[in-house]
Amino acid sequence: MECNLSQTDRGIRVVLGQEKYQAPGDTTLMRMAFLALLLFVGAQSICEAEDVFPVFEVKGTAINSVLYDGRTHQDKGGDQVVYQVDISNKTIKRTAVYNAGIKDKMFGGIQADDSVYRIVQDNTDHGQRVIKAFGQVGYTDGWEILVIGDDFITTCKSTSDYFVLYRYKRTDMNVRSSR
Repeated sequence: MECNLSQTDRGIRVVLGQEKYQAPGDTTLMRMAFLALLLFVGAQSICEAEDVFPVFEVKGTAINSVLYDGRTHQDKGGDQVVYQVDISNKTIKRTAVYNAGIKDKMFGGIQADDSVYRIVQDNTDHGQRVIKAFGQVGYTDGWEILVIGDDFITTCKSTSDYFVLYRYKRTDMNVRSSR
């Protein structure tokens, strides 16, 4: 099939075999289409502006914790955690834990972790972003509720042997003061 293109005073003329097609030469229509495309892309990016960084890292240092295993134990803190928050997939993964107070080689020091939490709520109703998640703890039979705010992290873990509450102060680069 033969294809010939030629410029005319009314646009571009395309000849495919024996059939002729005339493209309009009016650039106003093309400008309007381009403007509509820009408006559509701009509106879409404005709607997605809140999730500029859909995957980000959250770090925290424990302020204190309370462990209950038949008796109540209070810890002064110092433990550290690192979470990877993936807003678009609605998941949070705990990637590392540092147990400051435990000298045992098995549970003390920094440890890799693969606990995955499902985000059940992500809102900014009270002047700060609060992300709530729920998941099974990596190495135990327990479940954990995780709440991440602009300047805090709170966790509540329950297993068959113990129950523990942690309060962390956020120490990552994304920290914003809530007041």
